[in-house]
Amino acid sequence: MLKGYLFAIALLATTVFAGNKNQSDGSLPYYVDYSCFKLLNQADQTYVQLHFFMNRNSLTFIPKDNDSTLKAGYVVSVLFTDIKNNSNRIDRNWNTVIDDKITAQDTAKEVPLIFEYYMTLKPGNYTMQVQISDAQDTSKTGTYSDII
Repeated sequence: MLKGYLFAIALLATTVFAGNKNQSDGSLPYYVDYSCFKLLNQADQTYVQLHFFMNRNSLTFIPKDNDSTLKAGYVVSVLFTDIKNNSNRIDRNWNTVIDDKITAQDTAKEVPLIFEYYMTLKPGNYTMQVQISDAQDTSKTGTYSDII
C-alpha cells in the first residue's frame, strides 16, 4: 500500500514538474494550481483554493533586528476577471513573512515552500492572473495566468 502511495506521489510530481505546466514566468519561479468547490449552504458562492509551490532559496533574505538570523517575505497578488463581464473584477493580496530562525547557511538550501490561500467567488468563468513578488527585492517577480 505504501509503495503504491509513494509511486502515485512520484508520478504526480513528475507530471507537474516535467514541463512548464502551471509554472510562472519571470525571475521568481513558482508553480500554481487551484481547486474549486460548490458551497453546500450558499449556491451563489464557489470556494476557491489556490495552491503554490516554490523554493525558499528563490527569495531574498535580510537580517532580523537584534538577531543573527534572517527573514524573507513575498507578496501574492491575484486578480480574477469575469469573462462575461470584464467590469466584475476581484482583487486579493496576501503578504507573508518567513521568520523561522534561518541562518545564512540555511538560505542556500533548497527547501520547498508549499502554501495556499482561499477565497469565494460567484460561480462563473474567470481569467486568473497571479503575481508573486519578493518582498525584499521587488524586481524578482513571477506571473501566471489561467482561465478557471
